Amino acid sequence: MKLQTSGKRFAVLSTVQIVQSGILMSIGHPLVSPATILVGISAKLICNYTLIRIPGMNIYGAIIGNALTWMIAIVLNQLYIQKSVQQKSALLRHMIVPAAASG
Repeated sequence: MKLQTSGKRFAVLSTVQIVQSGILMSIGHPLVSPATILVGISAKLICNYTLIRIPGMNIYGAIIGNALTWMIAIVLNQLYIQKSVQQKSALLRHMIVPAAASG
């Protein structure tokens, strides 16, 4: 049961990234989102190979790697969006409070 709960929490991250991808497309930068996903996937591969080998982590290492993929993509997308529209957003700060409250 703990495994399902952990995975569900990180599924929300993909939703945030999809919204950011739409924003990037609408401001004329459709290739930024796939590029940030590739950076995230690279980090995921390293994380998976490192953490899954640890006997205490096993499959939880894959969940952490998946979350890392989305978090990296979200942060990079958000930085690019802020740079493009030249306006600061508190998205990352607003994500911290719900994440802390959920868990």
